[in-house]
Amino acid sequence: MASFCFGSCFLKDFLESGRNADGSIPPMQFEQLSFSDPIFVSYTSGTTGLPKAIVHGIG
Repeated sequence: MASFCFGSCFLKDFLESGRNADGSIPPMQFEQLSFSDPIFVSYTSGTTGLPKAIVHGIG
């Protein structure tokens, strides 16, 4: 795992961590979420004031 940033890892290591012991890839499992659940957060540039967080919802 990457040690330069706490809690981070390289994509290759992350993808390998999802494999079974025999190297096979397990089937994906999906979870139903509410339309109001957040999916990601982005931030404004802050050019006209302090940067602000924008939370994007699933729906």
